[in-house]
Amino acid sequence: MRTSATAHSRTELSPYEIMFGRIMLVGSPGEIPATRYSWEISRNMEFLADEMRHLHTAVKARKEEVKLQDKQAHDNANRVMTPQWTVGDLILLHDTRVRSRSNQVITGKRFHGPFVIQQVVQGDADVGQAYKLVCECDGNHCRI
Repeated sequence: MRTSATAHSRTELSPYEIMFGRIMLVGSPGEIPATRYSWEISRNMEFLADEMRHLHTAVKARKEEVKLQDKQAHDNANRVMTPQWTVGDLILLHDTRVRSRSNQVITGKRFHGPFVIQQVVQGDADVGQAYKLVCECDGNHCRI
């Protein structure tokens, strides 16, 4: 198996460090590395297992930090805002789709509505809100 000794720019650890829990030795051939492990096999294995748990926990935490940083950078670059719509608000839907067999390609309606927000739905906190809409004129549910 080939692994790299170069640290990843985001996790700041090399794949070798993540796999084996130590820095890859790339010294000259025949060089004997100095280790801090005891020569008792059972104590050595316990120490190594403990260090690997700490390393994997640190890698997971760093990945979560990077994920949060990426989300914040995306949100800032795209000017993402949390919607402030509430039940009872009148809205128009922007629709740029061209329906099949439509003869109004250039002059098609881009906005539909007005609709009234009947219900705000949010199942998972990680996913944004969804809205149940009804047509203002006849009270039918939105089917766009």
